[in-house]
Amino acid sequence: MKRRQPISRRLLLGGGATLFGLPFLESLVPRAARAQAEAAPVRLVYIFLPNGLDMATFRPATVGTDYALPPMFTGLDALKGDFSIVTGLENVNAKPDGAGDHAAGTSGFITCAHANKSQTDVKLGISADQVAAQKFGAATRLPSLQLGIDGGGGTGDCDSGYSCAYARNISWADALTPLPKNRRPGASLQPALPRV
Repeated sequence: MKRRQPISRRLLLGGGATLFGLPFLESLVPRAARAQAEAAPVRLVYIFLPNGLDMATFRPATVGTDYALPPMFTGLDALKGDFSIVTGLENVNAKPDGAGDHAAGTSGFITCAHANKSQTDVKLGISADQVAAQKFGAATRLPSLQLGIDGGGGTGDCDSGYSCAYARNISWADALTPLPKNRRPGASLQPALPRV
């Protein structure tokens, strides 16, 4: 039988330093300990699909709690009691002033505010995710996280006279402050390291 080499003190301490740099991962806590701990905060997610989706596969055929899940939600039967599918809404404030459907619709998605058609005088309203972040954000590590796959600036004309700020941001801190998308979500979770 081959004898293993002992781990050196230097190797152990070096590996330990790496471990301390990681953020706390709640998912690694044993289930029994999680059950005894304070209730986990409720999460809120808004998903924006700029090209839309086939509503026939998304909308339930019946209303009420005893509905059959539509095809888009295949595989989520066990979670049906944990989410709601809301349909039949119309966001009239998202309608543009003339041409500019994309920018007006994008900006009005969760702000329900009418975009001021301008490239420079950008005014909208606080978005629902930021209202929730102000109310419940202290209970989570990050009060709000805006994720996206497409970057781009917030200035210029992106849609028939509407500023790019409207076309590229669905999350707004207030009427004048769009919150840009984070394309690298892992960077938001890294602890800030002191500068040397």
